[in-house]
Parts: sequence; structure tokens; C-alpha cells
Amino acid sequence: MTKISKLMIFAVTVITTPLVMAQLDQAVISDSIQQARNALVNGQLEQALNQYQSLASQHPESAEIMEGLGSAQLLNQRYADAISSYQKAVSLGEASGRSFMGMGMAYIHLGMFTKAEASLKETKNRQSSPNENLDQVLNWLEHKQGMVPDIKAIY
Repeated sequence: MTKISKLMIFAVTVITTPLVMAQLDQAVISDSIQQARNALVNGQLEQALNQYQSLASQHPESAEIMEGLGSAQLLNQRYADAISSYQKAVSLGEASGRSFMGMGMAYIHLGMFTKAEASLKETKNRQSSPNENLDQVLNWLEHKQGMVPDIKAIY
């Protein structure tokens, strides 16, 4: 093998190895996210929460992971944590509206109806098709706000 051939092989190896490793890392991350989603869907809430927390600590700049963590926290009734995770997902670029939907649900559980309504309206703005269930929740919130003060606004 000539010196040029060896240099070419070395150069190709140096250039392609990081790309191959990045693709392998992404495949592992995707598989881990899917496992956490499956746990959540199958009602294994604590397991899903643990998996998403681990993923978030390893990949704190992933909007997809932060949105998943928010969902796991919401279903584990950790509403303030869920809001924080959803907010981070939005700041990282999650644009589908799922994070705003989750925030809205968490705010409802915390009795923060004004913030819930704002979050759910943002969800509606980001959706491409009408959602009758979302409209019903927004109508309920409008009625509810007239009856019960937003506790956080009092203090």
C-alpha cells in the first residue's frame, strides 16, 4: 500500500468516524426516547419519569426530551416541574403545541386558570385543524374564571 493510500484511508477514517458515531448516538437516543414513551403509554409512570429524567440529564438541549419529561411529570402529578420542563421545551424550539397543551393542563391542576387559558389558546393557534375538545376546555375556563379567582393573582 502506498503512502498516499494510507493517508487517504486515514483521512476518510478521521472524517467519517465522528459522523458514524453521531448517527449511532442518535439511534441510541431515539430508542431510549421510544422506550420512555412506551412506558408512559403503558401506564408505567414512575419508570417513564425516571427514563425521561435520565435522558434530560444527558441531553438537556433536546426539546423532544424536555417535552416528554414534562408529560411524565404531568402524569405523575408534579405540575410545577411539568410546567418548567414544558417551558424549556418551548424555549428549545418545540413548536407543535404539545408543550403548551401540557402547560395548560398543569396550570388547571394548580388552579391557575388565567395561565391555563393562555397556554391552551397558544395550543389552538399552533394547531392546523380545529379541536372540539380544546374548545370545550377553553369555554369551561372562561366560565370558571368568572366564578373562582386565580389564587396566584391574589398574592
